Amino acid sequence: MGVGVQAFRRRFPRLARNPTTQQSTGKILTSENPEVEWLMPAWLFLQLAGTSTQPLEAIAEQFGWSMPRCRELLARAAAIAAIREERGGKVRRITMLQQNASKNSAKAPNHFWPKKPRECGLNLALQYERRVTAIVHSNPHLVRHALGGYLHNVWSTRCIPVFRNPFLPEEACHYVHFLEAIGLQKSSLQFIHFNPARRSRFRKQWRSALQLNWRYAKQIIYYDPLFRRNSASDRWLAILPVFDRAHGSRVTDPLKGFHFLLIMAAIAFGYDRSPRPASALDAS
Repeated sequence: MGVGVQAFRRRFPRLARNPTTQQSTGKILTSENPEVEWLMPAWLFLQLAGTSTQPLEAIAEQFGWSMPRCRELLARAAAIAAIREERGGKVRRITMLQQNASKNSAKAPNHFWPKKPRECGLNLALQYERRVTAIVHSNPHLVRHALGGYLHNVWSTRCIPVFRNPFLPEEACHYVHFLEAIGLQKSSLQFIHFNPARRSRFRKQWRSALQLNWRYAKQIIYYDPLFRRNSASDRWLAILPVFDRAHGSRVTDPLKGFHFLLIMAAIAFGYDRSPRPASALDAS
């Protein structure tokens, strides 16, 4: 038995297989069973599938999961790792770990899993795990669209999504609705724009789409553009959740943990980028 599986059994004894009866005491990782811990089991599965010499069937049996479910997780992880930046399509938007095929010739070299954040950021991810599973159960369409928008707009080095078109604000709206659904109200968000002009029709459009009235004026903040300022960056809006300092000793750690949580949620529950009106998702 690999060390990783032993660590998994110690951390999640309810999901591990009983060595006497060879029966799993847990449930399969699916969105229909949202009470199950999914964050670290899914991450450990991806890591083992990418590095272990065991065949996938053996790993699936150890976790008590079906082969279709395991293949689904691996396919989503690989698809997320393949998402490219719009800037020429050469830069990967999501930083993932890739298996070194030379270390394990029995495995295909296309298994990816997210980098696990440092401990303080991971604590925040685990804290919000159950909140995400609750909204997956009550409004899966909102979750899938919010995660899809995040994956295709996140600035991975900052762990912040940057939405680029105020006249197509659906992805930003879905993301804000998702944050509110897991307990991050608008009052705990920062809305960052990159246009130094005192008045901007783009900023006005964002405020209208996200329903940011005068009460949120102090949360709309100007930052210097991520690159040299141009006409495109004048349209952009970044949405930054502000977490309590207790979640981490460094300011960036909570964001890394939240970034890890959302990537793993997209792998576990799926994502969808096709635009739909936010009102339609709220009603589903």
